Amino acid sequence: MKFNNKLESFMDNPSSWEGTVHRMEESRKTNLDFELVHKLKEIIVEEKEMDIDKVSNAIKESYGAVIDSIISEGLNNMGVDDFYVYPIAGHTTFFAQRIILDSNDHFDLSIDIIDSGLLNKYKAQSKMNLKERGISFYGRETLTYFIKSGGMNISNWSHDTPTKDLKDASCQSDGDRKVNDGDVVYKKANETYMFESSTDNAIAISLELKRNKSPLSLMFSAYDYQLKFQNPSDEVDSRVQLHISLLKAMNCIEAVPTIKKFLSHPQHYIRWYAMQQLLGLDALLVLEELELMAKSDVHEEVRFAATQTWNLVQEQLLKKAS
Repeated sequence: MKFNNKLESFMDNPSSWEGTVHRMEESRKTNLDFELVHKLKEIIVEEKEMDIDKVSNAIKESYGAVIDSIISEGLNNMGVDDFYVYPIAGHTTFFAQRIILDSNDHFDLSIDIIDSGLLNKYKAQSKMNLKERGISFYGRETLTYFIKSGGMNISNWSHDTPTKDLKDASCQSDGDRKVNDGDVVYKKANETYMFESSTDNAIAISLELKRNKSPLSLMFSAYDYQLKFQNPSDEVDSRVQLHISLLKAMNCIEAVPTIKKFLSHPQHYIRWYAMQQLLGLDALLVLEELELMAKSDVHEEVRFAATQTWNLVQEQLLKKAS
């Protein structure tokens, strides 16, 4: 087996770890003190609704300092430390990298870097496989400021689905548009856009407001625009679903009493998700709860789904008995 001597030396030297951690912590502090973050907090706390002009001007006046700081801090630290990693990064996709500038009680602020070649390749593949692609609405009010548009073409989408009634839900296309440097794209909670193509790499700053958010994030099929998935937009509820699914994946029967507690969760999609996972673990352990949910859950869709499931379970039990 070959060994990386530099890596081995780093692993065996605690002082090296401490130096890298210290540099990353200093970069984290720098990010938390960007003037842009302070300006946006002032605007958003003061204004009851998104003031598009104020927010756009704040970004326009301050984004240069943000980018200069990230580049200089990153280059300086990587120049003296092979193991330094810029500390506040968000999710990546096939064609985009996100750097989180700040995440607080009011908003999430990030920089998105979109690779033109990878975006165009992804979209070419997507058109051949639309049935597996989705159009996502995250349930938040958003504003995107294109620092460098790269000749970006975006598609606009919306839906008019009440989150309390998702039967036959669908979304609609609102057309495409090309964006230029300095353009602002504003979307309400029931609106979204997708990157479609570009002639060059693009850089954008994205602001997502956390107030007045929809309780659900929805994904519709890119093939027929019909609703495919619904997930909680709240971060805590999302983690609840994740942990329940992990317990189910590990076949953890001992967790059944704990998961049962979420059958009374205030959000209907959490109640039904918990029931689905419990049924997957051991349906016989939750027959009483399933019957009660079918008869008396306050949400129509949950009652309908539980009733259908209850009838199916009864049919299977009768077949086994005979």
